[in-house]
Amino acid sequence: WLLDNYETAEGVSLPRSSLYNHYLRHCQEQKLDPVNAASFGKLIRSVFMGLRTRRLGT
Repeated sequence: WLLDNYETAEGVSLPRSSLYNHYLRHCQEQKLDPVNAASFGKLIRSVFMGLRTRRLGT
C-alpha cells in the first residue's frame, strides 16, 4: 500500500499524521485492522530506507 501511494522526493516532507490518517482510511475501507501509529512509523522506515524525520520549525 505504501509503495502504491507514496514515493520519496528530495526536499519534500509530509506530516507523519497525514500518512497515518490516509492509512487508517484505507484500513477502514478495506475492513483491515490497522497497526498503531508507532508501528506504522517503523513500517514506513522499513519500506523507505534512508528516510529522515524533521521536526516542525526546522
